[in-house]
Amino acid sequence: MVMTRRYPRQDVRRKQFEFEDTFGPLLSPNAVVTNLPADAPPAQPRFILSREHRIMIASNIGTQLTLQLGYPALVEAPSLDELRGWARNLDNGFDRIFAGQRVGTPALYWFLKYPMGIPIFRSGAYSSIYSSLI
Repeated sequence: MVMTRRYPRQDVRRKQFEFEDTFGPLLSPNAVVTNLPADAPPAQPRFILSREHRIMIASNIGTQLTLQLGYPALVEAPSLDELRGWARNLDNGFDRIFAGQRVGTPALYWFLKYPMGIPIFRSGAYSSIYSSLI
């Protein structure tokens, strides 16, 4: 699953320490900084925070949090409350980091990969999450 937040174009590398302070307890305390020239396209990642099966990529125009759910990452699908918690953490973090700035509309992308021949909604957790989102 991918959660994204867009914001006005800026040099997000100047906000790296705020990202580490805000999201470090949930991800990794130290960002991996990409070595890009200042004139690199704004959508290219400027730094990355990650832990286990979670990765946050920040560019000059937005941030994307990817959660790898289900096999092989996790045995059980997260509950709807857990997903709401992650979205709330993102919102609260962006409110701190970008205080006083307009943050773009949030989005949630849900990609399901499953082996051929296995019913997609075999897991009751996935079907209840899907039903709550539509």
